[in-house]
Amino acid sequence: MNSDSSPYAFTGRFPFYRGRIVSDILLCSPETGNPNAIRIRALWDTGCNNSIVSKRAADFLMLKPSGERMFRTPFGISRMKKMAEAEICIVLGGCRILLNVGIDDSPNSDPDCDITLGLDFITQGDFAITHDGQQLALSFCYPPIGAPTDFTKIIPRIHIGPVETESCEIDEKNAIEARRRGLIMLDYFDEIANKSNG
Repeated sequence: MNSDSSPYAFTGRFPFYRGRIVSDILLCSPETGNPNAIRIRALWDTGCNNSIVSKRAADFLMLKPSGERMFRTPFGISRMKKMAEAEICIVLGGCRILLNVGIDDSPNSDPDCDITLGLDFITQGDFAITHDGQQLALSFCYPPIGAPTDFTKIIPRIHIGPVETESCEIDEKNAIEARRRGLIMLDYFDEIANKSNG
């Protein structure tokens, strides 16, 4: 974040939800001598490791590819794909975030979205998807505020009556090994009854 810039917070609401999380976003070239900037539709995809921009947006911004590498794509059919790589600048208010992105003719399956924002971008800030019963809302803050949204703490404060919460550490160290473990059949209703009696 620039030293003279303030934190940036954004919330977008979806009066009509079409099964995707999108917003408009401002991109520019990281080169100071390149004045080009563009506001495009972005697809937020937590299932995609790396951000990918369309070739037409990259050409408009006159991005200079630094080489090629394998990118994990948001498409299930071809999970790994070799793409040109370039540095791009995402502008959030007064903040400029440099990001290495892949360049592809189709950065996602939605023809109106010229960039897929993957976890490499999303995890640089605080990201939340919530709704009020009628509208879905996307909210993003950069830099992170240092207080992750924790509904196990929030709900007991605002809900009158008993609340059941569960909190745990999610262990990713042995994710591949966990796939090899045998499955154990659980009786869900017995488990609930045991919790109630305990």
